[in-house]
Amino acid sequence: MLCCTILSFVSKGQDEEHIFLFKQNKGQWNSKVNFKADILDGAMFLENTGITYHFVDKSFIRKNHANKNAIAPESVHGHVIKVNFNKANKNPKIYTSRKASHYENYFIGNDSTQWASNIGIFNEVTYSEMYPLIDFKIYEHESNMKYDFIVKPGGNTKNI
Repeated sequence: MLCCTILSFVSKGQDEEHIFLFKQNKGQWNSKVNFKADILDGAMFLENTGITYHFVDKSFIRKNHANKNAIAPESVHGHVIKVNFNKANKNPKIYTSRKASHYENYFIGNDSTQWASNIGIFNEVTYSEMYPLIDFKIYEHESNMKYDFIVKPGGNTKNI
């Protein structure tokens, strides 16, 4: 089994027990997104064949949080990092585990057909057969985001 620690950005205030929580997409985000996890200064989006990291410069917010008269900037700086799993299964079966005791609702805009409720929140997501005989699991371990490629008997690590 290959095991790697990925970006360890602490995002406070999500859950007392867990730092990284994967929120299920029920239409509140782009249809390519399966799950979203908040990370410090941004978000991580799990998609079928990759991960997108979105970072935003929040210095203006931190500096002016208590200043009611602050003028918002015309633009906000940010970065997007896209990680693609080359030649991965485009439609892996996705399993979740370690469900949080709470859920979230998204009431965005006035059109109730665009609202999403009872959004499941999980501490672990597994993509079954990301590659032939290889699963991909992403989860929190000791306050760090980790992922494993679980190679089953007969699986070839060269496929990763």
